[in-house]
Amino acid sequence: MDTSDAILSSTTTIGSVHTASPTPLSIKQRKENFVSGLTGGSVSEIYICTLIAISSYLAWAVIQSRLGFFPVSNTSSSSSSSSSSSKTSKLSHQSIQKIIALLLSIPTLVDVTLNWLTSLLSITTYSGHPLLLNAAVLIPTLYILATRPRKSLAQLEQISNPSINKINTSKDSKDTNKKDHQQQQQQQQQQQPTNTPSLLKTYLPHHSFLSVYRGQMMILTCLAIIAVDFPIFPRRFAKVETWGTSLMDLGVGSFVFSMGLVSSRATLSSTFTNSVAPFFSTLIKTLRGVLTVLLLGLMRLYFVKSLDYQEHVTEYGIHWNFFMTLGFLPLFVTIIDSIAPPRKQSKDGTPIKSFTIPTVFLALIIAIVYEYALDKLGLVAWIITAPRVNLLSQNKEGVCSFIGYFSIFLFGKATGYYTLPSTVSYKALLYPQTRSEFLASKSTPAQGNPKTAARVRRLYMLLISSFAFHIAYFTARKLLRLQVSRRFANLPYVLWIGAYNTLNLAFFAAVELAVFGNPDAYPYEMLVPASVDSVNSSGLFIFLLANVSTGLINMSLNTLDASPQVALAVLSLYALFLYTVGTVLKQLGIVIRL
Repeated sequence: MDTSDAILSSTTTIGSVHTASPTPLSIKQRKENFVSGLTGGSVSEIYICTLIAISSYLAWAVIQSRLGFFPVSNTSSSSSSSSSSSKTSKLSHQSIQKIIALLLSIPTLVDVTLNWLTSLLSITTYSGHPLLLNAAVLIPTLYILATRPRKSLAQLEQISNPSINKINTSKDSKDTNKKDHQQQQQQQQQQQPTNTPSLLKTYLPHHSFLSVYRGQMMILTCLAIIAVDFPIFPRRFAKVETWGTSLMDLGVGSFVFSMGLVSSRATLSSTFTNSVAPFFSTLIKTLRGVLTVLLLGLMRLYFVKSLDYQEHVTEYGIHWNFFMTLGFLPLFVTIIDSIAPPRKQSKDGTPIKSFTIPTVFLALIIAIVYEYALDKLGLVAWIITAPRVNLLSQNKEGVCSFIGYFSIFLFGKATGYYTLPSTVSYKALLYPQTRSEFLASKSTPAQGNPKTAARVRRLYMLLISSFAFHIAYFTARKLLRLQVSRRFANLPYVLWIGAYNTLNLAFFAAVELAVFGNPDAYPYEMLVPASVDSVNSSGLFIFLLANVSTGLINMSLNTLDASPQVALAVLSLYALFLYTVGTVLKQLGIVIRL
């Protein structure tokens, strides 16, 4: 008995050694593991999931154009150019009451539901059934579209403010109003501004579909950066470790593409006025903005290290982060523009025949040379296997992927050449057009409304670009057998970002044109959802606020163990917070540019 007891005791002791539970991981380690080693999902699923942004805008546009459901804010887009100090003085008890009433109104609730909460549902609860969510939005939309006629501007203004613009609903009055509107349009076309500042404003208007595109992209990006920390967000949508495609990989590239698109306005303006600022003055001006964004990157680095916040080192490196990538991009674009200016022209604005590399080709050359270095010169092996022994190797992902993001930025800038101007020719696919070319394209006879014809031409150009990008992408994937990598920002990744964003732009432009018929007959505020436009004026600030809010939520809540109900509640409150901040800033006319 004693011997058997000893053997049993010894066996139990040995077994207890082998079956001892491992040391539990810390919350930080669990969160880092939660976003590591992922392989992503299919491109088709990503397209279907993000289609909800198009469906939601279609629903909003149909409700607005057929029912006049969403009131137009008194704060015009032009007020955004005013300084913050002059606007804050208008803050009063009455204005606060007005903002609160706006935030709590039924139209605002519908607007936020369509343009914020549906995007949230598409990446969480309905991530496995995106077509069902799109159908839920589109079916009532198509019913309204089929049963309600489009309302004129006068009718929409009457609904928005019944005390003014009384409309006689008789048939004779409608015909008279229609004729008066047509005569007014003809007079406006005959009395086009001839001085350069006014003509420049006509040349570069604020396109409503671009605002919707940028706003929807920002909304989805801000939602994803916090949703990824909850189990309700599918792992296939999170950033991949090395090879593959995911929703968040698409979001990062789209953010850079959108920046490039907006940056083309400065090039278009200087080309139109034929005024090129000296290189050093342009460089100093660029450095001011660069230093601000780089400071944000350094602040993020400091807080991540000092607070022992979770980080994914293989994403950008030990010290590098996305703000640093955003900060350096304008600086390198300024240098490239000085070496290879977009276009040379004479003093009278006539293009000079000379060898000039189109921006779109320059972007492609950079991406191809970078891909060659990755595949043939061993750069991929160095990024994956090299030990982190110095500052360069410690941040090898951020430094190397910057080249790919630079190419994406240039592709976005090239897209802006034919997307931002009011009227363009097909030459704008390669170069920003000059003043003489703009006047020539504007005077080209077109059937029907010339502005509508210009919108149709722009839509065709976006579709042509998207088709070319998709062909190039599938060639790289299927024929060259190249894998997509956001970590390296390689050639297939760059082409995919260009393909998706040009297609997305085409969708938004098509929806606006199809639903409103002649969008130029309506003011900007009637074409853009207020909840979407609220994040545009101070876009980078909203993005920074989203990052800070994400950090605060992660430090105060164990997101990994949150139930779907808790996760959805937190994410909804987070979305409402960002929307509220953006709306309050816009209503007060405050613009925060970083």
